[in-house]
Amino acid sequence: MNANEVAITEERRSKRERRKHTASPFSYHRLLGRRQTDRRGGDNLAVAQATDIYPKYLIVITISILLLCAVDAHNTLLLLQRGAVELNPLMDVVLQQSSSIFVVSKFALTSLAVIILVPYYQKRIFFNLISARHILYSSLFIYIVLIGYQLSMFAAV
Repeated sequence: MNANEVAITEERRSKRERRKHTASPFSYHRLLGRRQTDRRGGDNLAVAQATDIYPKYLIVITISILLLCAVDAHNTLLLLQRGAVELNPLMDVVLQQSSSIFVVSKFALTSLAVIILVPYYQKRIFFNLISARHILYSSLFIYIVLIGYQLSMFAAV
């Protein structure tokens, strides 16, 4: 660049340095998010980027998983009172401590998994083998099947 081009460039620059300004925590993009998909097409790092805006059906899936988890805990306690046995060894150990600890730990583990999976629902995780979206769908399907199995056990017990 010659001296004339530098002078023109300096004139075009605004007085305010835009890169030093931080966004307000109450700005439109902070409150509503702005990233709906990957930032760049070639980005594959799930840890580097999560989306800010989620599809509306994702809230339905998330709430359904959490509600079915609570129903599963309730049905498990009722079935145990009727003589059934807990097959999950980890939950069986927790259940021997207290039924309230069982319910809280079951719901906490499920909630933690959902909290981790939802921001990365578009990404492939676990060494790029499966997408988080498919894990959420599978969890919902497994809970539906489990509740159906528990209801059939009520008829048998």
